[in-house]
Amino acid sequence: MLQFLNPAYLVALVGLAIPIAIHLWSRKAGKRIRIGSISLLQHAPSKQMRSIRLHELALLLLRCLLLSLLVLLIAQPQWISSQPKKQAGWILISPQIITQLNINTSLQQTIDTLRQNGYEIRLFESGFTKIETSTISEKKILQSNTSYWSLLKEAENQLPSGTHVYAITEENLQAFQGKRPSTDLNLQWITVPTPDTSNIWLSDAFVDKTDSLRIQIGVSQPEGNAFQTLTRKKPPAPITVSEMGLPAMKITPTNGRFTIALSGTDQVIQADTSTQTISILYEQETSEDASYVSSAIQAITEFTRRKINLVQVKQASQIPANTNWLFWLSSQPIPTQWQANVKNGMHLLQYASSEKFISTQTWLQLREYSTIPIYLNRISEADPEGDSIWESGTGKPVLTQEQQEKGSILRLYTRFHPQWNGLVWDASFAETLLQLLHKNSWEPQFRSSDKYDLRMISLQQLLPLQTQAPTKLEETRQLTNLHIPLWILIVLVLVVERWISERKRTLAENQKKNPAQQVVS
Repeated sequence: MLQFLNPAYLVALVGLAIPIAIHLWSRKAGKRIRIGSISLLQHAPSKQMRSIRLHELALLLLRCLLLSLLVLLIAQPQWISSQPKKQAGWILISPQIITQLNINTSLQQTIDTLRQNGYEIRLFESGFTKIETSTISEKKILQSNTSYWSLLKEAENQLPSGTHVYAITEENLQAFQGKRPSTDLNLQWITVPTPDTSNIWLSDAFVDKTDSLRIQIGVSQPEGNAFQTLTRKKPPAPITVSEMGLPAMKITPTNGRFTIALSGTDQVIQADTSTQTISILYEQETSEDASYVSSAIQAITEFTRRKINLVQVKQASQIPANTNWLFWLSSQPIPTQWQANVKNGMHLLQYASSEKFISTQTWLQLREYSTIPIYLNRISEADPEGDSIWESGTGKPVLTQEQQEKGSILRLYTRFHPQWNGLVWDASFAETLLQLLHKNSWEPQFRSSDKYDLRMISLQQLLPLQTQAPTKLEETRQLTNLHIPLWILIVLVLVVERWISERKRTLAENQKKNPAQQVVS
């Protein structure tokens, strides 16, 4: 079956009228006959213009064909051919499972049986590279961080609905990120049990508000993650400490800073000795707002034990120069100095500048921070700027963040006040602010736990939602571009047209040079 990628260009076939019009308009040259005298000839009107006839029909057809081929070329034709299926389906094998096939005989037997039934073995990674059984265990596979759920949607775009697919993967939770998809593939998922092991890593280290060194150690097992915190006085010289069940750690002080190294690994982190200065600028109208934020930060200080210096001021001139976080709860314009400090690493949270606020009856969705909707009564009509962090129940941004070099500007399109929303009275308020502070100040070290995460996911949790698949296709469609054959035809037609045209021109010139002698008596 023939299809065109740009069928609109077929309108250009109307241009076939041009060569036809040229041929009809042209006059055929008359024959020159030499006679002795015209005295006996009778006068007769010319019949040349009274009848319109096509001359040189072969050239006309060739030129029309040439134009038609050019139009078809522009329309980009493709030939769709149906071919019987050569395989029953796919076997998608995780790159992490490849190296285990030699020791997992039952899994190897399952793959061999499916392959004999016509299944193709492909890597469960972007592109789905086809591999052969004979070399499957010899391949050196680069591990991918792409979620298997995302890869499954990519495979769904390449396979007909109802295609049989066997997915063979590990049970690691980190391999399944995002929203669980739905699929119309005939999917069977096989998980390989995670070895009974554990990972230990240095999650965090800092000097707390009592001037003690706190070291947070993460332990990951298939059943879940756990964290232990060790508290030690700041050592004046290098020491090695150990706790039951944990590897030894070497603490090395250097000019007031501390380096912690985990024995038997290459893990080394620097303890955070800094003090976070959080300033709250407010005015009379927002004094209650400031008290709610201040209470939440004091709770954060007690919970985290970090060194946090909280300052509340009413004038911009009173803000400490070393402020790391600035809550600008005022309608005063922000001085240029503090806007410039954002690029140097300061984080600024301000109320969105707008004189118009609308009443709304919706809720505040804090994503992973709170599973219970929080009422939202009033919201600013200012245009959102930056990436959305919190949203209303209608999808309107409530808190946005705009990154500016080392720092960022966060804009709140409501207020920290119970008349505006229920956030400040919600139990998750302090945790919500902690997540913002943690994400922008302390998260980089903490996020390193992802590569040590061994938590597993059950088969019931990882299986995509199965949709009703259409009737399975017995044939696959193959698209063939026809631009190369068209170019060949265009060249051939052009050569033939030029050859015929040149031959006729040569014959006409020869007749002029050697005219036939015809005498009429």
